[in-house]
Amino acid sequence: MIDMRTGMLVKSKAGHDKDQIYLIWKEEGSYIYVVDGVHRMIDKPKKKRKIHVQPICRYYEISEADNVKIKKIIKDYVQERKTGHKEE
Repeated sequence: MIDMRTGMLVKSKAGHDKDQIYLIWKEEGSYIYVVDGVHRMIDKPKKKRKIHVQPICRYYEISEADNVKIKKIIKDYVQERKTGHKEE
């Protein structure tokens, strides 16, 4: 099993936010707190159980991140998945 940690991208597996991409903002036991920079901001992260998300093996340094940076990280990842190559 992949160890989930702060700064990792995850995808919601079920519920009203199914297939939504998030970034792990904080980890606490069997729970993680996720943000997306749009609907879930840094000041109000969404609490999710680890079993309800699928890890994406991408890590980002977020020690100085803000909502705009998080939104850009997720947008770039989604764009990369659509086009099949990483944009610089």
